Amino acid sequence: MNQVTKKTKFRRGISGIVVALMLVLVGVVAIVGIKTFLDNQSKTVQDATTAQVKAITNSTTSGQ
Repeated sequence: MNQVTKKTKFRRGISGIVVALMLVLVGVVAIVGIKTFLDNQSKTVQDATTAQVKAITNSTTSGQ
């Protein structure tokens, strides 16, 4: 009976480690995905702002 208990505890311990590693992996992937998304959004806003500034500058300069 003691052997069965040891094997059950060992399997439970291994499955706990696997679950913990999978959670860490999911967390890392989520962080990388969010960072990439935010970097892309930041670049989009910067490009749009640059285009607007150029448009306003060109219209002000050509209007004089």
